[in-house]
Amino acid sequence: MPRVQVVTDSTADIPADMAAALGIIVVPCLVHLGAETYRDGVDFSHQAFYARLAAAPPFAHTAPPPLGAFVEAYRQAAARAEQIVAIHLAAKWSALYNVAQLARDMLPELPITLIDSQQVSFCVGMLAVAAARAAQEGKDAAEIAALASDMIPRLRLLAVLRDLRYLHRSGRVGWVASFLGTMLQVNPVILVHQARVEPVAKVRAHTRALAHMTNLLELYGPLESLAVVHVDAREEATQIAARLSERFAIPAPLVIEAGLILGAHAGPGAVGVACLSGHS
Repeated sequence: MPRVQVVTDSTADIPADMAAALGIIVVPCLVHLGAETYRDGVDFSHQAFYARLAAAPPFAHTAPPPLGAFVEAYRQAAARAEQIVAIHLAAKWSALYNVAQLARDMLPELPITLIDSQQVSFCVGMLAVAAARAAQEGKDAAEIAALASDMIPRLRLLAVLRDLRYLHRSGRVGWVASFLGTMLQVNPVILVHQARVEPVAKVRAHTRALAHMTNLLELYGPLESLAVVHVDAREEATQIAARLSERFAIPAPLVIEAGLILGAHAGPGAVGVACLSGHS
């Protein structure tokens, strides 16, 4: 039996084939569209969801997995390995982490190490992937927790959103209202770092905002890893990935289609770069 099984949630935006190859258990979050509820990555394709988002309100509402889903995932993990490392969405932004804690507390017989990623999207994914690879190398839960602790201050997500109404409706970011009120044409470049979400630049044109976002990555170099995440903007994301690959000498960066949770909050056309810096 392997020493460690890694569990995460669908906000990590890990491509399904990668999660399967690394044996990562992914707990699906929930999205509500009107009276309908969908499990992220299970019940609704990304493209169908993006089409619904772009068409018209109602806006989507998100929810953490139910308690039973975490309990089931942790029990499944215990059947596979001696120890469990669970890496989840930043506790500050959602009840998800609290639900995961409740599930852990309901299973005191299981050796579960719970890690607050302080991140979202593939920054969570990078932690889970690194943890799974370390587990394959025979590392134990304490060693993997130390690896995550080292990585978390070095993880950053930079993003440009086309429509701030989606983030505003989430209610999780207070400063968005000021952009909507008087500066509708401004495209903020947003930085997510250690459970903080803040605008780091205000740019008038979308293409210039994307260029500014990629320039900001120079501040975090050298980069050990990066991936481009998008919400229904694959062509733009692919072009950015190609440019970043040359700029930072990282071969074939992943281009990741965001799941339903990030899509619901970022909105159609959003593009971001998840990166692991060589320094904090």
